[in-house]
Amino acid sequence: MNYYDASLCRSLVAEGVSPILYTCDLTRIAESQFEIRLPYVGIFGLDPAWKRGLRFLKGSVFAFFHAKYVGCRAAHFHFFVVGSLQLFNVVFARALGLRVVITAHDVESFAEGLSVDRFVRWSYSMAHAVIAHNEITRVELVEKFGVSNEKIHIIPHGNYEELATYSIDRKRARENLNFATDEFAIIFFGQIKKVKGLDILLRALPEVIKSSSQRVKLVIAGRLFKHSFETYQQLIDSQGLREIVSLHLRYIPDAELPYFYRAADLIVLPY
Repeated sequence: MNYYDASLCRSLVAEGVSPILYTCDLTRIAESQFEIRLPYVGIFGLDPAWKRGLRFLKGSVFAFFHAKYVGCRAAHFHFFVVGSLQLFNVVFARALGLRVVITAHDVESFAEGLSVDRFVRWSYSMAHAVIAHNEITRVELVEKFGVSNEKIHIIPHGNYEELATYSIDRKRARENLNFATDEFAIIFFGQIKKVKGLDILLRALPEVIKSSSQRVKLVIAGRLFKHSFETYQQLIDSQGLREIVSLHLRYIPDAELPYFYRAADLIVLPY
């Protein structure tokens, strides 16, 4: 969320708003245009969930009272899941008299058990405004959770053009990833979630190979999200794809991003 939050805050500054970003201690944003506070300390990691939950609540209490003290008028939440902690934030914000805006990044959680339907309904019903990035999200919010259509505003997802870099040439990038000059490089990039359709890509790959006049190579780059790679590995093995699939199953740091994107002939996002 670093890039998204920073771009959003800079855009608000450009519109004459003075935002404060309340975030966790893992956030790394070098910024001078807006204020950043780090009250959410230790909410990620291997500590027990109850302990990290208490830290989250402590961070929220600080964030809200600080926001009221300095004169903030609205609380803007970014929801991927809505559980008890997210509901607490909405209720607390309303109790302090703050206007509540929610950006619905995901209507339903990508992992089972993280969202509670009634908490989702209560949270969105208390919001003064809800931001959806597209029409599909708006329709699902209305039909699944009964969100009032009047409070939903469709604002397309912003871009990250300022982060794009072409400092690494294509030849060097392909050498770094061991692509032969005659190979057609397909890259699946990003956190690997069940809903992202990597299984669809792997099932389609034999047809791609069959119809291609070039040698094809697939790079899968990203960290797994709450499931194992076993199902995908079975597809790779059963379809004889082991020799043409290159795995980078880890978090890819920013410094390595240009290598993957510059090396690719095709980025595939069967999302």
